[in-house]
Amino acid sequence: MKWLVLAAALCFPTGAMAQTCNGQISPEFAKQFADNWIAAWNSHDLARILEHYADDLEMYAPGIITVAGEPGGRLQGKAKVAAFGRRL
Repeated sequence: MKWLVLAAALCFPTGAMAQTCNGQISPEFAKQFADNWIAAWNSHDLARILEHYADDLEMYAPGIITVAGEPGGRLQGKAKVAAFGRRL
């Protein structure tokens, strides 16, 4: 599960940030976002973790080939990533 979130973390901007970000974020926003993300991660609640990502996030990982049966090792969309995460 850790590599799932690490891979997803590279898929910025998040839905919320994409709507409001002009390329820079304030230190206050960064701290609040990080605190919220850490709390979501520690809750072990996949839906809560995925709230931090855009609906069209893409995830690449070797495990996707074997677990999800996707030969390219790529998932696109929050729903597919969530389904994959539930299988782990």
